[in-house]
Amino acid sequence: MKRLALTTAFTAFLVGCVPFGMLRAETGAEAWLRYARLDAETSRQYENLPASVVTLGDSALLNSSRDELIRGIHSVLGKTLRIDRELSQDSAIVWEL
Repeated sequence: MKRLALTTAFTAFLVGCVPFGMLRAETGAEAWLRYARLDAETSRQYENLPASVVTLGDSALLNSSRDELIRGIHSVLGKTLRIDRELSQDSAIVWEL
């Protein structure tokens, strides 16, 4: 009983100490992966990253993982990759399962 009272008092203390302006609700939109933008100096290391992604095959899993790769690179580097359906002479990220 004493333990429950101490736990309740401690919880009430913590809730009282946190300013409500600092609390931020989650929308769930970024629940899967979060990507932090790299600073300009670090981003320069990826200047030669291919501009396209080629998917070999067509499945929901393949397309979903490809789209997540594109979203992640855009969030981290600010670079938008295009989706190509077949290999060409240009360098590309090849996505296959």
